[in-house]
Amino acid sequence: MDLDGADFRKYKISALQAVSFTLVASEREIDNPTICNKRCMFSPLMAHQVFGESELIFGYEGLSINLYYHHNSSNCLIDIKYDNEVTVIEVDDIPKLMNDWLPRNYFRNKEDFKQMIKNEKNDQMFGTVIHQFKRKTEVLFHEDEQVECTYKITQIDTEDELFQEYHERFETFIIWFIDAANFIDLKDKRWLIFYIYEEFIMPGSGKKIITPIGFTAIYKFFSYPNSNRARISQFFILPTHQGKGLGTIFYKTVYNRILEDMPEITDLTVEEPNELFQQMRDYCDSLHIYKDLKATGVNLALKNGKTLFSYFSKHKINKKQSLRITDILEYLNASQKGSSEKDDFEEKIFQRFKLQKMNENHVGKIARGSNKEKIETEEIDENVLRQELKAYLDQLTPVVEKLIKTLKTQ
Repeated sequence: MDLDGADFRKYKISALQAVSFTLVASEREIDNPTICNKRCMFSPLMAHQVFGESELIFGYEGLSINLYYHHNSSNCLIDIKYDNEVTVIEVDDIPKLMNDWLPRNYFRNKEDFKQMIKNEKNDQMFGTVIHQFKRKTEVLFHEDEQVECTYKITQIDTEDELFQEYHERFETFIIWFIDAANFIDLKDKRWLIFYIYEEFIMPGSGKKIITPIGFTAIYKFFSYPNSNRARISQFFILPTHQGKGLGTIFYKTVYNRILEDMPEITDLTVEEPNELFQQMRDYCDSLHIYKDLKATGVNLALKNGKTLFSYFSKHKINKKQSLRITDILEYLNASQKGSSEKDDFEEKIFQRFKLQKMNENHVGKIARGSNKEKIETEEIDENVLRQELKAYLDQLTPVVEKLIKTLKTQ
């Protein structure tokens, strides 16, 4: 049967269009979804782990899948609506497809979920506060004036069983926003978990509202003979709170905690960062190193590879990231001096790329069994290298521009 035929096309819908999330604190957000504060609502970025590579759902016309999450406990209601359903052939079993990716014991009945909300805490928080700051901003569940919020960053006791149950619910968000995300096993004591919370007093009611707005999961790998290497496996900020600089403060706080209070950790790495996270990390790390260099009078340009590696090791920054930071700071310096210095910097990076490509070709020939004495360097396609250089500089440019802007205000 042709599912792409005119009769069936209307029964196929992108999961990214059908699925939506709403954070709720009361029955109001469920009973009146059309007037719900839009700051409480968001859509997924991806759905391939749930609905397959096509991210399509078949069998329903006018389909909507609304996922309501209690803002504090992350208990969840799934509300599936549609106008018509195909009856002549089997359709996608939506609850079955979503079952493994939703919080355990999620709700299917609205009235049961609303009853739960009446008895649910709105101010539960896990962990020990390691940093907090205040900011006046628009908040969830309140549509008018700005409210003063306190943001608290906590380090979690992962052996807390109540937290383990809670985190199993909150981490279900990441499947829709982090590519190839997996749920972690908190029984493994090598996990470090940090959370960031938003806290405010609701105008009018005086109720304290605490919402977990993000977390990071970091794994400690054993490093011979008696140390650990830490790797950020997951870093997530709710879409309702992205674009406000909160992730930057969160990352800085976690990095400083590891740098200053965890001597057993030698460096901090990141598992397959996406472009936005890499930019944030580059900015935070580069600003940190810039300030240290200014305070200590160290000149990176005068250091050789060995002493450079030793310098960055003290800051728990690994070799790959230290090279990026060095490039960013040199790019920053060149940009501030003028076009001639900027051209010189770009040519220096190009020559490094070229040498690296020549070495790769050389090693590759040896690996293929060529006679070492007869190896001739393959001709380098400089046009391809120039494109690679441009792509690399395009990654660094937003970081440099943000650093320039930041340094002007300090």
